Amino acid sequence: PSDPLHKLFAPRASRALDTMRCSARVARRRFASGSTAWTPTRAGKLGGVAVIGPTPGLVWVHSVGGCIAADEIRGVGDLLSPKQMGRSVLRLDLRGHGLSATAHEPARGSEQYVWTELAKDLRIASKASLSRAFFAGEGSGAAVALRAAAAAAGSGSLDAPPGLVLVRPTAALLAGADNHGAGSMGANCESMAEAAERGGWDAVEALEDSSAGGGPALEGGAILSYGSAAAAGSGDELRRALREIRRRELSADVFATALRGHAASGLKPGELQALGQERHVSMADDAYGVPLILQCPVLILAVQGDPEGDLLAAQQLAGALQDAELDVASDGAEAARTWPGKISAFLRKAWMKEFLAKRVMPQ
Repeated sequence: PSDPLHKLFAPRASRALDTMRCSARVARRRFASGSTAWTPTRAGKLGGVAVIGPTPGLVWVHSVGGCIAADEIRGVGDLLSPKQMGRSVLRLDLRGHGLSATAHEPARGSEQYVWTELAKDLRIASKASLSRAFFAGEGSGAAVALRAAAAAAGSGSLDAPPGLVLVRPTAALLAGADNHGAGSMGANCESMAEAAERGGWDAVEALEDSSAGGGPALEGGAILSYGSAAAAGSGDELRRALREIRRRELSADVFATALRGHAASGLKPGELQALGQERHVSMADDAYGVPLILQCPVLILAVQGDPEGDLLAAQQLAGALQDAELDVASDGAEAARTWPGKISAFLRKAWMKEFLAKRVMPQ
């Protein structure tokens, strides 16, 4: 196949998919040139894949411990259809992960993986590749996207996104969330980090298997799949395939470091409110000299009974944001059928809202 993404991931992914039923058909669907032709790219310090189209584009980041290759197996690429959205889409690997492995800086330790720093990576990558972009992410990647949007909007920066898409957001985003008590996100991250340092991926997987439900101990991990990916094999088969990819795309030591950065993260007071507040943007080049007043609408997507996500957290987050929509799918298959259209419609509406605001003539 001519798709460059096939050349990058097919050899590694196909070995992992040997354990899945109908693996050849799934691999062809995910990586062949008959589907979206994602092109490998560098954006700032990060690596990713992209399809270039009209602006504003969409910049997407995965959860800690995930990667583009794993997301492709899960069907995430179909959710972010550049053809249906009619715009550029840039999917990034977080630093230290997958195509961004070389961005890891050992001397910086976990500090480089707190949301604030990962958000800086996202904004730099976005500005390096796209003239303007929406921000989006899944799980802890949603937290990074939100942090980037809040920082840009709060400072009145020109790269403030016209909208934000949060898929299966982590409960750690909620004000007052207990991120360090027993069973909390912070405690789970520390246990997983200790396991990774003590015994590598074998110890991590043993700890995951001992967790309730036998899945990852982090919200928005990598087990939930979308559409035909969910039907390609059992949950256990998909988990084995994803674990094989994770071992190839991320070192256990970097994983431990990233987990500790995630555990140390949080939002500052007022950051959620910054997204809903009207912000004034200077328009010195506007013929009328009229300042713009803009906001950042938010689309939150969740799944009923998500074994990794937190539906209550998504509902509370939607209530805490001034201009937010919440859509809850019954399962991954319904999400695959409906979310691409909902995302596309949301992006069009958010962009049109800003487009019209820029063209309001003074009375």
